[in-house]
Amino acid sequence: MMKFKSRGFALVESAVSLIAVTSIAMSINQQNVYKQEVNTALESAKTAQEAVVSYYKSNGVLPTSNAEANISEINSKQSLKINEFGDIILTFNKNQTKNDELANKTIVLEAKVIDDKITWQCNQGSLENKYRPQECVSIESRVVPAKSVEKDLPDNMIDFVYKANLI
Repeated sequence: MMKFKSRGFALVESAVSLIAVTSIAMSINQQNVYKQEVNTALESAKTAQEAVVSYYKSNGVLPTSNAEANISEINSKQSLKINEFGDIILTFNKNQTKNDELANKTIVLEAKVIDDKITWQCNQGSLENKYRPQECVSIESRVVPAKSVEKDLPDNMIDFVYKANLI
């Protein structure tokens, strides 16, 4: 019986490892490209958010259409629509985005009026969480500590944790 001595990676093993590492790196890079397009779209939507806030300050109610808020589409890559609740629906146009993963996906910028001020939530819509900025990841997908953590916290810390929606 012949004994073989291991001398490290063979050429084939090295090539397979290189291909695996390269494909992982390309996948991560592609995901970052998608995220960048989403961030750019959200940045562009700030003009629409400002228009909604301005309309609310002038009229005391949220606008129910683009025409009421006096806004048009952001650019050819995304369409923007204000729904009947004053929310902004951002849709990535299939014909214009080079990223198939984003085509026809939506992010809803939900307007919430609290104490006569508008706050925005962006965790709704059909866009996958992996392409959203962290503040726009759906609440159901976030890791939330168990309520049992509460017993280990001092009273003043429990109030902070509840206010921060950590429990």
